[in-house]
Amino acid sequence: MLCIVLDNRVLRHRDVGGVTVKEFAKSERYSEIDLPLWKSRVKHGKIVFLVDGLNELEREFSGTSTWTFVRRLIDGGHDFPVLTTSRYDVEDLGLANLRDIVNLTLSPLDENAIKNYISARGGLKSDTIAAIKASGMIGVASNPFMLSLLTDWLLGTQSSEQRQIPRSRSELLLETVVRPKVQNRLGALEKAAERHGLGMESTLCAAAIAAITSSTKDANFSTVDLEALLGRVWNGDEVAHVVRAFIDTQMVLPVLSDQEAEGLHTLFHPAFIDFGLALGWRSVDLPTMAWDLDLLEQCIGDWVGLQSNPDIAVRELLELDRTYLRPELIVDILLANRGVLCDETRAMVWQFLGGCFKGARATRDSLAVALNKLPASLLAEGVQQGLLRPLGHDNPELADKILFALRSESMNAESLQQMRRADLRKKKLPSRDKRQPDPDDSLLLQRFEELQSGATPHVRRNAANWLGFNGAPEHIAQLTTVMRSDPDDSVRGATAIALGNIGSSEALPALVECLHSDAGDDVRGSAANALGRIGSP
Repeated sequence: MLCIVLDNRVLRHRDVGGVTVKEFAKSERYSEIDLPLWKSRVKHGKIVFLVDGLNELEREFSGTSTWTFVRRLIDGGHDFPVLTTSRYDVEDLGLANLRDIVNLTLSPLDENAIKNYISARGGLKSDTIAAIKASGMIGVASNPFMLSLLTDWLLGTQSSEQRQIPRSRSELLLETVVRPKVQNRLGALEKAAERHGLGMESTLCAAAIAAITSSTKDANFSTVDLEALLGRVWNGDEVAHVVRAFIDTQMVLPVLSDQEAEGLHTLFHPAFIDFGLALGWRSVDLPTMAWDLDLLEQCIGDWVGLQSNPDIAVRELLELDRTYLRPELIVDILLANRGVLCDETRAMVWQFLGGCFKGARATRDSLAVALNKLPASLLAEGVQQGLLRPLGHDNPELADKILFALRSESMNAESLQQMRRADLRKKKLPSRDKRQPDPDDSLLLQRFEELQSGATPHVRRNAANWLGFNGAPEHIAQLTTVMRSDPDDSVRGATAIALGNIGSSEALPALVECLHSDAGDDVRGSAANALGRIGSP
C-alpha cells in the first residue's frame, strides 16, 4: 500500500473542485514511482489516504469546494481506505452510510510508556522521570509531542532536526505555543491576525487569565469569555478565527460534561496557566499574585526563562526580601532554567538554598520537601556548587548527615527536623559524653535481621540506612550479600550507599561488580556514589 497524506498545507495548493477521488489519486504520484505502476496501484485501490488534522481542515475550508472534496473522500463512494486524525468529532461524519467508519481514541501515555521512550532515547529512566516530576511536568509527558520535547530538554539531545533543543522549561512550552505557526498550520485569516499581534501567545495569555479568574474555580474557560477578553484589543472577526485555531491546538481540551458545559474548555495542563501569565508579564515587574505558590507554582520560573538575560533576572530576585523567596520557588527557578543559567549564577542559587538550612522551621521544612523531589544528578550538582557550604562552615557533622540523607533519598521535613534536634541535644551534653556510644550487639543483630528478611522494602531500606551510620568494616560481607541478592532496587541502592559510608576498601570489588552488572539504573548510580566516597576520604 502507498499513502497519500492530505492536510491543510497540501490542500491550499490543490484545486479539487469537481475532481473525483480517483482522479485526485492519479495526480498525486510519487516522483520515484513510474506512471504505469502508479496507475495500476490506483486502479486496484492500493492507495491509502491519510487526512491529517480534520478539525483544522474544517476550520480553514468549511463552505468551500475543498471541504466538500474532503467530506466526499471520508464518507466513501470509492475503493480507497481512508485514515483521519482529528482533535474532536466532526459533525455528521459518516452519515451517508457509504462505508463503515471505526472511531479510535488515543489514550494518554502511561508511566511505563514514558519510561520506555526515555530508555530508548538513552536516558536513565528513574533520574529523568524524577526530573520531569520535579519540574511539575509529569502530566504533560502523557502527550507524545510534549514527551519528546521534555526528553530533548532533560537529556540535551535532539529528537527532530526541525527544531532546536529547548534550554529551559519556557522554551519547551513556547515551542508548543508557536507550533501551529512554525508548522504552517494557520490559515490566511489567522496569519493576518498575527501580523496585528493576535497570535497563539496572546490567546494563551488571555486563556490563562480566563481560567484563573473563572467564577467556578475549576480553571475552565468559555470561548465567549476568551473572545470577550481578546475583543478589548483586537477586531471581533479576527478574534473568532484565532480563538478557534487556539481551541484546535493540543494545549486545549474540551470539557466533557452535561449540555450546560457546551463551549467550555480547559488548558491541557496547569503548567500552561502559569506559562500563559508569564508570557503576559515578561516585560513588566511581577505582580504580587505571581508570588502566591498556592496559586501559581511555576510562573516565576517560566518568567525567568522568558527574560533576555535570565542570569541578571535571577540575581535580582535573590536580592529581594527573603519572605518572598520560599525554597520551593528557588528550586523551581533553578530546575526550569539550569540550561540557560551560567555556572556562577547556579552556584549563587545553590548557596542561597543552603542558607535556608539555618532558617526558621517553616523554611527548613519547605527546603527539605523541595530538595527531596530533585533527581540525584541535580542534587549532586548542588552539593558540588555549595548547597551544604553555609551549614558546613558552622556545623560540618550535621551537614554530613544531611548529605547522606540526600544521597539515600531519605530527606524530608520530618527527618531534617529529627537530625537538627539530635544535633542540638548532642551539643547540650557534657563534653565527655558527646561521643555517640557504639550500638550494642543486640541492636546490630536486629538491624541485620531486618535488612535480610524484612517484610517490606521500606523496612529493609531503613535498616540499610541505619547500618550506613553504625556499621563497621567487619559487616562488609553481610552488606555485600544483600546488595547482590535483594530483589528490590531501592534496597540494593541503599545498601551500596551504606557500604560507601562505612568507607572500607574491602567493599570496592563488590561495588565495582554492582556498577557494571546490576540491572537497576538507580542501584548503579548508588554504587558509583559509594565508590566516590571510598575513593575520596
